[in-house]
Amino acid sequence: MAPIQWLAGRIGKKVTWLGASVCSCRMLNGNQSRAYKMPLGVRKQICGTDTFLRHRCVASCLEEFRPETILDVGGEGLLQCFIATATVVSANVQNADVLYDGKHLPFEDDSFDAVVSLDTVEHFPKDQRLEFLAELVRVAQHVVVLCAPLGTPEHVEYEKRLLADGRQGGLCAESLLYLAEHVEYGLPTPNEVDQWASIFSGWIYYQGSFLSVINAGERLRYLWLALSTVRNLICALRWKKSRHLKGEYCSSTNRFFLVLPKGKQLNQLNTT
Repeated sequence: MAPIQWLAGRIGKKVTWLGASVCSCRMLNGNQSRAYKMPLGVRKQICGTDTFLRHRCVASCLEEFRPETILDVGGEGLLQCFIATATVVSANVQNADVLYDGKHLPFEDDSFDAVVSLDTVEHFPKDQRLEFLAELVRVAQHVVVLCAPLGTPEHVEYEKRLLADGRQGGLCAESLLYLAEHVEYGLPTPNEVDQWASIFSGWIYYQGSFLSVINAGERLRYLWLALSTVRNLICALRWKKSRHLKGEYCSSTNRFFLVLPKGKQLNQLNTT
């Protein structure tokens, strides 16, 4: 069954509000987060600049492949408003179009033109990451795009300090949980990412500096949202892929983007 047909039967009706598609899906646990219920057009602008940039960078990485169907593994639907020309299906352990167990995606091989995963692989233990990546590749027909914080020694130490300070107050419970898993499992190192690129014949982009990521905390939350909204609007107006995605990393690099073409798509890229 085609992914779009499967999705239509799975999540049912789509409605349009403020120019954004909002999926009315049936969550197995019956509990959707407030953010997931929010219209995508609103979520896009108030999601925070770091979140905005990683979604926009993934959209840029996909442009040359022109996918019509995309599976976002670990996402909650936000990617859809960054890619208006494709149907995006989110798969996650909660708050997504499709709920799955975190190991085996409930789709046949080559089910989607593209499969992406944003800031998810670092929440797996190191010995499970290659298996996770192979599962993304299995479901993709043309390309996989994976991004996550890059584990340079400086970035790792920075997050350890951030976690220690956050436990003294200032960071919300969700941020503390994510940081704790980063520290426990370890961020993907440059060598680790290079190995993935070699195994699956892909390439890597690097983006941003972790020193520029603002962690405002709960008390400054609304000021942070206002500033992020302005920055996101400016970023969208002045967007240029080469300004944000680089071919080399440094000690303060924030995130990597791993692009893995498959089959005929890889052969076509190699001959151009």
